[in-house]
Amino acid sequence: MFPQQTIIRILTIVFILITPTIVAAQTTLYPNGRELNEINGYPVPSGKPDMLFYLQRSLDLNSVIYEAKYTDARTGQRKLDTDEPVNIYWLIHDKEHSMKPLSRLQRLGYGVRSESTDDEIVQLKLVAYREMAILLKPSLKENKYDAHVSLEGKDVLLKKVFINIDGGTKLSPNVTFIEITGTEAQTGRKIVHRIKP
Repeated sequence: MFPQQTIIRILTIVFILITPTIVAAQTTLYPNGRELNEINGYPVPSGKPDMLFYLQRSLDLNSVIYEAKYTDARTGQRKLDTDEPVNIYWLIHDKEHSMKPLSRLQRLGYGVRSESTDDEIVQLKLVAYREMAILLKPSLKENKYDAHVSLEGKDVLLKKVFINIDGGTKLSPNVTFIEITGTEAQTGRKIVHRIKP
C-alpha cells in the first residue's frame, strides 16, 4: 500500500492535470433547456446545421455566424446559391440566443466577397482580411457545403475565426492577432493557426 501522503500527492497532480480540460470545455444549461457549450469562456454556437464557421472577438461573447445559403434543387442535392452563398448574422450571447442582422458598417468588418470558381466551388474573402481565401466545397460526408482554408500547406475545414482586439476605435481597432481554428481535411486533426496582422 502507498503511504497516505503519496496518495494525496498523486490525487493533487491528477487534479491539476485535468482541471484545465474541465475549464476549457463546459456546458451551461439555460432555463429554457437549451445548452451552450463554452471553450475558454467563449460560447460555441450549436444547433446550426448550415453553419460554415463562426467569428468571435475578444470584446464580448457574441458570435458572427456564417451560414451556407442554398437554392431548392429537385434532385435532392442542395445547391449553394452562387449569387449570395452566405447568410451572415449576429448570435447574441443571451438566454434567448437572439439573432440580429449585421449593420451596413458591420458588413465592412465582418462581411464577405464571393466569386464562383466553377459549378460547385465558391471562393470567399472576409472584407476585413482579404489575404485568406475561403473555399466553399461540397462535403464528402453530408449533403451540405464546408468552408476550406489553406493553413501551413494543409487543407483545413474552417470552424472558427477569433479576433483579439486591444484598444483602437470601432472603425480602426487595434487587432493584435487573428486565430484560425479548424480540422485537417485528411486526418481530422485539430489545427489552430495564429496570424499577426
